[in-house]
Amino acid sequence: MNRAYPMRTFLDRGITAPSNSDFPVTTANPCFGTYACVTRTSVSGWVADTVQNITVAEALDAYTAGAAKTSFGEDRPGHIAEGFLGDLVLLDRNPLDVPESELKDIVSGFTVCDGRIVHRGRV
Repeated sequence: MNRAYPMRTFLDRGITAPSNSDFPVTTANPCFGTYACVTRTSVSGWVADTVQNITVAEALDAYTAGAAKTSFGEDRPGHIAEGFLGDLVLLDRNPLDVPESELKDIVSGFTVCDGRIVHRGRV
């Protein structure tokens, strides 16, 4: 299975590799997607391999700036900065500071799309 979603190979070769979900086929939860990129573990707990694992920082980039770049939109989404679209999420924990096993359990406190709060969670 080291050929399925070969994120490590892409990144090592300088290829921008975005992350996203195949919702409704899989979960739309980007925290679980980050966990899957980092651990190569499926929703059912199956581990594909340990060859294509990427770091948490690389996975977060794949879901943000990488996704924006591959959709030819890096001039507006993908970054939190003046002049960019106002989409962001406040998480209950910092993905860079939790054990990999907890990435899938991170939840959104609130979500902002186009500068408006569209979701308020438990945080």
